[in-house]
Amino acid sequence: MNTDNIPQKHILGNYHPTKIDKVRELSAQEIQLYETHKSTITEYDSQHRLINIVELNYTELKNFLTALENNTITFNDPRLNADRLVMNYLSSFRSLTDHLESHKISYQNRWKEIEKLLHDLFDKYFSYRFMYKLRNYAQHYECPVATFSISKAQNRNEVRLFCDKKRLLNAGTDIWGSKIFTELEMLPKDEIDLSSIISEHVNVLDKIRQLLNHQMLPLLEEAINFINKLSDEARKLNPNGVPCIIVKWDETGNEINISFELMPRLKIEKRSNNSSL
Repeated sequence: MNTDNIPQKHILGNYHPTKIDKVRELSAQEIQLYETHKSTITEYDSQHRLINIVELNYTELKNFLTALENNTITFNDPRLNADRLVMNYLSSFRSLTDHLESHKISYQNRWKEIEKLLHDLFDKYFSYRFMYKLRNYAQHYECPVATFSISKAQNRNEVRLFCDKKRLLNAGTDIWGSKIFTELEMLPKDEIDLSSIISEHVNVLDKIRQLLNHQMLPLLEEAINFINKLSDEARKLNPNGVPCIIVKWDETGNEINISFELMPRLKIEKRSNNSSL
């Protein structure tokens, strides 16, 4: 149903399985603030879900290598799974940066800080720009893992992944760009230690998280406080119910269509360099 030109009423309510109780009608200003704050929470949640996906893919890759080291691997084709896990990591990180760039209009002034950070990371860290381009290589040319290395380190096995420099260079500057292509040419060894590069790269990721937290946490706290205040008001009617926003459309003067959305109570859990809903 197209509701753009239909008169609406927004009502704070309290939902429970048998009925929805009405608390009071919300003002136009309250609804405008509610929508703004809801958008802030959605944006923050989306950003951090993407970061968490990158970290989960890294953890899965790390656990896979640990299983190889302990000889507890259950995969029939370790090379296949190494490529799968590396490509998952590369794709999820590229999704994060692409999503940030695609929302630059909605980020408004905050985008300038994000854009500067992404450019600085690309310029400062070889691991960042190498992995950024390795995703293109893996997507359009071939799987990146060439060999495994197993060695003894502190009384345990250590498994590392390597790329073949010559094979990477065969993809040419169309994949790597002239700057990174030249850097690859100048690397002293024919095998590139992908394990070390990924370990540094995932730590660089935290710089993105820190900036997003710096930008978003004040807005997020304001948004959560506003929505929780409405939620608490609705809960006074029935502590066991779930606060909600009821939207009533009056199409004809006689016919009323109703929809509603639930309002969970929200909080921020703060960790060392990490915050999440």
